[in-house]
Amino acid sequence: MSGESVNKAKERGRSLKLMLRLVPYFRPFKMLIVLGSACIVSSLGLSLVQPLITMWIVDKALVPKNVGLLNLLGAAFLIIAVLSYFLSSTRQYVFALIQQKIVLKLRRNLSEHLLLLPMGYHNRQRAGYTASRVMNDVGNLGGVMTETYLQTLIDGVTMIVALVILFFLSWKLTLASIAALPLFVVALMRFGTRMRFLSWHNQERMAKVNANLQEMFSSVFLIKVFGREIGEIGRLVRSMVLLFRNNMELAKIGFISNTTVGIVGAMAPLAVIWYGGHLVISDQLTIGQIMAFNMYLAYLYGPLRRVYQINLSIQGSLASLERIYEVMDIELPAYSRPSGVKSAIPASAKGRIKVEGVTFAYPGNGGSVLRGVSFEAEPRTKTAFVGPSGAGKSTLFNLILRLYAPLEGRVLIDGADLGALDLEYVRKLIRIVPQDPFMFNRTIRDNIRFGFHEATERDVKAAAAMARAHEFIEQLPNGYDTIVGERGCTLSGGEKQRLAIARALLSNPKILLLDEATSSLDSDTEQLVQSAMKSSMENRTCLVIAHRLSTVLDADKIVVLNEGEVVGRGKHEDLVRECPLYRSYLRKQSLIDGESPSVDEEEPAVAGAAR
Repeated sequence: MSGESVNKAKERGRSLKLMLRLVPYFRPFKMLIVLGSACIVSSLGLSLVQPLITMWIVDKALVPKNVGLLNLLGAAFLIIAVLSYFLSSTRQYVFALIQQKIVLKLRRNLSEHLLLLPMGYHNRQRAGYTASRVMNDVGNLGGVMTETYLQTLIDGVTMIVALVILFFLSWKLTLASIAALPLFVVALMRFGTRMRFLSWHNQERMAKVNANLQEMFSSVFLIKVFGREIGEIGRLVRSMVLLFRNNMELAKIGFISNTTVGIVGAMAPLAVIWYGGHLVISDQLTIGQIMAFNMYLAYLYGPLRRVYQINLSIQGSLASLERIYEVMDIELPAYSRPSGVKSAIPASAKGRIKVEGVTFAYPGNGGSVLRGVSFEAEPRTKTAFVGPSGAGKSTLFNLILRLYAPLEGRVLIDGADLGALDLEYVRKLIRIVPQDPFMFNRTIRDNIRFGFHEATERDVKAAAAMARAHEFIEQLPNGYDTIVGERGCTLSGGEKQRLAIARALLSNPKILLLDEATSSLDSDTEQLVQSAMKSSMENRTCLVIAHRLSTVLDADKIVVLNEGEVVGRGKHEDLVRECPLYRSYLRKQSLIDGESPSVDEEEPAVAGAAR
């Protein structure tokens, strides 16, 4: 067997495996598939009778001038035609329903899988590119749906039945009309593989265009203030040109293949008209038989054209299916895999955190971000983390949130390994207020209730009051029903920050992570929120990242990080005496008196990207 034959066999095997993986999605619709199949078969049977009725009308009614038989056959033809079209329309609706339900389920499953994938995957992908997998690739699966296979099967049966009837009517004329049939087979084999290759690249380039569009429209402010409108449009157009070229390649394949199919298809009727005319003149066929023959010929070449188009459609759909399962086959790591069990926070949960010798590096980013980090945070205490950008503070929070897993060491919550706990339990136990809070284009109420939809109106307002947000919300025209705009564009930075704090406090978590949570607040509002946060920390463990050291001087423990290592820990007074780096920060922020730090107290240079 030649190398090309081996490759084709492997390709067929891979295609079959892809289609078989889709079979479970069809199982819930067995009865609908049976109904649709019955419609196809019934419609086919009725349509195959129509040429015979046409032949009888011409030969047995028109030629003998039998008006009664003409009326009877005409009524029969009308009834059969109407019933055939009704069954055909029913079939189209039934299979459209099946297809849309499967597309809906596939999009849901793919979206769910994508959301469960670890942060490392999403950090490498652009949001628009990922969205294209869900919308465009799944939407392009029409070629591998049930109707396609059934239609191909029915078309095969139709061609066989039509061929038998054609031979019965005139074997000479049949041989003349199918002489060009092998060209169909050649075209079918020649263009299918190329179409699949181009379809794969078409979906890939469409995804990149979507990614560029999403990125461009989500950064309009930055584009405008830097005067980059023309540059960004040029970047977008370059990706669109690649998509255009790929589409033109697909169009070229379509042009060549359709021309080939059209020429072959036109040769058959020509044979009927020319050679069939000679047979009529020589009294070997009747006019009615020629008309019936021509109609049955359509039942031969019509399905052939559909089979050819279906093959091209299947190749395009297989390319999309390949891209879908490329994502679905990414295995979920244990730390990001939910159990599916509804978990509640037990009364015994305290929120004690212990980090033991944790080392971590982001995949593909070189050296370690954290190296042998250890510390403890007791319940009802406030632990602050300070250090230069890139020291690993936010990375440490990501590990505690179980967005990543340590390469070495472990994180313990109430004595249990964080990686062994139920993920839903972890998500309920821990809440975070990020430095740059994200707001959905929904109401203020929905943004606060995000992650805790069971909350009552009273709970929402209590959380907002605790975050000192209730007053400004009530002053808005629609209060808690106010739509905040894309990414909260109608709110100030301080207002968004207070809503994020309310969102975190709403579910009464045992552990609260604050990543520069008051950085966007003015001094007066910061004091109010700090006061509220202090009262809210009474029954929870609170971890705080702070560059403004004045906000954490009262912390029960301060952990100083530098280049991924702990270089100091203890209360403020202890660190002032024992940690030169901490002391240098205090001096820079005018929190203690003294001259500029000496050389040994200079802030160390930070290697790597900021975390």
